[in-house]
Order: sequence, then structure tokens, then C-alpha cells
Amino acid sequence: MNKRYYTTLVLLMSFSLIGIILMQGYWIYSSWQNKEEEFTLSVNRTLRQVVNEIQSRA
Repeated sequence: MNKRYYTTLVLLMSFSLIGIILMQGYWIYSSWQNKEEEFTLSVNRTLRQVVNEIQSRA
């Protein structure tokens, strides 16, 4: 095995690791966005229920 083989192997492994890290970063970002949207919808739904409850008592 020569030095060129090891260099190529190290480069391929490095690119693979960078790709995996980028994918995980994208998944974390996507999950964060989904949770934020879910939270906003939940808050809006709850506020609407509170408003309806207050209006029905008045």
C-alpha cells in the first residue's frame, strides 16, 4: 500500500464525515423549526380556547 492510497482513503473518510455532520446539522435545524411551529400552533389553539371560554361566560 502506497502513500497515495492512504491519502485518498483519508480524503474520502474526511468528506464522508463532513457530509454526515452536515446532514445531522440539517436534521437538527429541521427538527427545531418543526418544534417551533408546533409550539406556535399549540399556543394559538390554547389562546383561541381561552378567548372562546371568556366570551361564553360574558
